[in-house]
Amino acid sequence: MAVSDLDDLVKNNQITVLTQEKVKAIFGLESSKKIRKELGNILQNMARNNEVLVHGQILGNKVSRCN
Repeated sequence: MAVSDLDDLVKNNQITVLTQEKVKAIFGLESSKKIRKELGNILQNMARNNEVLVHGQILGNKVSRCN
């Protein structure tokens, strides 16, 4: 799926894209030690794999293989 396709879905309020900064802001407020530990693991994985999290549903006809 191309970045432009994700941008279109965000503009139409169909999905929310969560970057590392947004994830940190959302879960960083948690005081639980377990949550903070998991947050560190999640952020490391996102950075290592150059990932973002997508909240919402993407219809099957919008998904295609990236080359």
